[in-house]
Amino acid sequence: MNDNRLDARMRALFAGIDTSTEFEARVLARIGTLHAGPDANLLACAQRHREATRRRLRQQAWMNATTAIGIGAALIALVWQQGPAVTHWVQRGLATTSDSGALAAVTFAALGVSAWIALRRLLPAP
Repeated sequence: MNDNRLDARMRALFAGIDTSTEFEARVLARIGTLHAGPDANLLACAQRHREATRRRLRQQAWMNATTAIGIGAALIALVWQQGPAVTHWVQRGLATTSDSGALAAVTFAALGVSAWIALRRLLPAP
């Protein structure tokens, strides 16, 4: 009796299975079309990665803006509270750079650093 119930249950479970002769060819054709098209998992993974990168860059932009505002506020507070000392520092810096030799040296140093940064970005790393 158990064998009859098992047979009936197996027939019920496997009643909708395709057993025709072209079954294997249809399966292979379906597998071929699945691999020919874009993989949905890869596409979803790329979209998640793009969104995560977008969120990270947005957060970094806000942090950079907040940092710039904080530095600006600190400089304003420094000038507000230490005005005469800051004036003295600025005048001393202007007196130093008013000499044409010192100004040329600072200019060439700035150009050298700028060229070095530009070349590092343009040329491939070794």
